[in-house]
Amino acid sequence: TPVTVDDATLAFRSPSTAPGVSGAAPTSSAGTASGAPPAPGVYEVSPGLHPFGQDFGNGPLDRSIFQFDQEFPDFRRSKLAARAERLGKYHLRRGLPAEAESAIARFLAQRLHTEWPGLFSAEFAPGEVPAVSSLRCRLSGEILRFDADMRLHETPAPAGSEPYASAIDALISQVPEDFAVITRRGGEPAEAAGHSLTLLHVCSPSHWAPEEKLGLDFTAMHGPVPGFSRSSRFADALVSAMIDKGPYVRFVWSFVTDRRLNHHPVPPPGVPEDAWHGPPFDPARGGEGPPFHLRNERQITWGLPGAECGLFFIRVSFLDGREIRDTPALRDPFLAALRSMSPESRRYKGVDQCFHELINWVSGN
Repeated sequence: TPVTVDDATLAFRSPSTAPGVSGAAPTSSAGTASGAPPAPGVYEVSPGLHPFGQDFGNGPLDRSIFQFDQEFPDFRRSKLAARAERLGKYHLRRGLPAEAESAIARFLAQRLHTEWPGLFSAEFAPGEVPAVSSLRCRLSGEILRFDADMRLHETPAPAGSEPYASAIDALISQVPEDFAVITRRGGEPAEAAGHSLTLLHVCSPSHWAPEEKLGLDFTAMHGPVPGFSRSSRFADALVSAMIDKGPYVRFVWSFVTDRRLNHHPVPPPGVPEDAWHGPPFDPARGGEGPPFHLRNERQITWGLPGAECGLFFIRVSFLDGREIRDTPALRDPFLAALRSMSPESRRYKGVDQCFHELINWVSGN
């Protein structure tokens, strides 16, 4: 039976995500994953990599790839809605070798069992290297079964959705995180052999379309980011680091006026475009909630050099704009970061149309 949101296994504080802050960060009063604006108050485009497991004040949770809290039902509903809309809009693959796919699925299943044994229980087939034969997923109530090559079999489709397309599809549908794979070709360093994005499972995109990113290299996929050209010459080295070194964690924030997880640029059928893209920034929203949130992404890179792949995990959380306004340690660097933005960066982050109103509201004016 799927557990409910108030089950004791989920009654813990989620880690806060602090972009650019090396140390403890504030946690949302709601007790869910939250974040802080970047410090020391300068907006810039850079890798911003921290060693995975670095202490941000959250104990073992900082050492977990997958972060579960009372928001998990929202992630699960959002993923099921994306599947029901059109799976191929959010989950795509091209050029991922079968051996790599098996290695990735094995890593995901084993990591879930290791990190969250109370939520995921694995059974292993005998052999020199024990293989996961099934994974019982307590939150969804599903049991995923795999053959010796980690291909999915004997697993029913989730309610109201088409069947799982693969073991990776089924496994990533059990977690809050979105997921992508970048693959290096030819077993050589990325700068010599090339690389491309070979798999995406992204049901909570931040104003970008997964279909447009599949098959691109690291530089091309980040082409729309203002200022990225300053670091694009390091792209191949970054991809090699993602595969051969690490793991790493980084944090990215964006400005939104709602808490919807799915911000695909194309609305689902029947949803008006103006409604899909959210309300404008309005300081007078009053009882309807805060006029904005910071949408935070905790991004983890994890290398599987034996499979020539780098895995990329994205966990979305939100920070209430009122917390930023009312907390000097958040407000001051956020204001400084806004003021340091170029006009191109303001447009990219979605604050250009409300820039002065936003600064006045956060400043308390």
